[in-house]
Amino acid sequence: MTRAASRQYGAARVDVFASSHPFGAFGLLTFYGGASHADKESIGTGSTRSNDALIFWKDNYFIRVTAATGPPRLVSGDATLARAVASELPTTKPDERPVILRSLPEASQPLSSPRYFLGPESLNTAVAGTRDLYAFNGDAEAVVAEYRLKPDAATRRRGDAAITASGSVPASPRLRVPASPTEPMRLLIIEYHTPQFAYDAIARANDYVNSLPEAEQQRVIIKREGNYIVEAVNFDDRNAAQAIVDAVQYPYGVQWLHHPSIPSPDPFRGQKAAQMLLSTFGLLGVLLGSVLLGGSIVGTTMFLKRRKRMQEVFSDAGDMLRLDINSFEEAILGLPPRRD
Repeated sequence: MTRAASRQYGAARVDVFASSHPFGAFGLLTFYGGASHADKESIGTGSTRSNDALIFWKDNYFIRVTAATGPPRLVSGDATLARAVASELPTTKPDERPVILRSLPEASQPLSSPRYFLGPESLNTAVAGTRDLYAFNGDAEAVVAEYRLKPDAATRRRGDAAITASGSVPASPRLRVPASPTEPMRLLIIEYHTPQFAYDAIARANDYVNSLPEAEQQRVIIKREGNYIVEAVNFDDRNAAQAIVDAVQYPYGVQWLHHPSIPSPDPFRGQKAAQMLLSTFGLLGVLLGSVLLGGSIVGTTMFLKRRKRMQEVFSDAGDMLRLDINSFEEAILGLPPRRD
């Protein structure tokens, strides 16, 4: 729960709890409403009456209507008040149940509506001992359903013989032997969202089962199916319980978002191709222009520097220096002196 509010309306009090996800509100409904949470009142997404309140959920909200004063009890007109509150709540997500509920075996109908759990403390109220056995790592979720088994006479005699041989009934409440053939079996499914979490959970569960005596090991079934951990307890017909456990299937699914051999039906495919071509040639033009401009600047700079260096080394100083070699010419050639 992330937020909560409460207000009194006459003799009734309305408590509104907001969760971070719709399944959190649904889990509260199954926890407080017990195993029966059908839409009897048709309020919100799902509603029921507990022993002392009318409760329902809608989207991310869990609502409880009970007496404002005195001990918690049902009050008259609570359904009308609940519908008025439900009409004020926003609906931002579609109303649906957790997907894990669909993994319960369809061949064997549960006795009542399954219960949904998001933590070890609440799960421990439905299946004793799971608090220390299963960790809810990585936002794990669980569902518990009850099934009625009808063991044959031979199976019942084998169970009685095992109890007589051991001398006592197992002390663990999770492995309690049913007092009668009509007592329901509890089926637990925990979904982990990564294979590593599921691997760690089944390893811890197998270590626990292997530490039990042989007679007690026959009264519990734990199996990993994909990312599911499936457990059956409180049964006296192992074959019937094993059949229900084996019926749980992990919903593997692979879907093609787009088949590579099928052309894309994108109506803007031609426009996108033209934009890509224009962008490509435009980029090439910018690169070519940058190369030409950069080459021109570098070449001109180098030419001017070289010309300046040559002018500094080879200079006639503005005709200020002159070599007088005429006197040597006359002496060598034997010419008469020049007359002015």
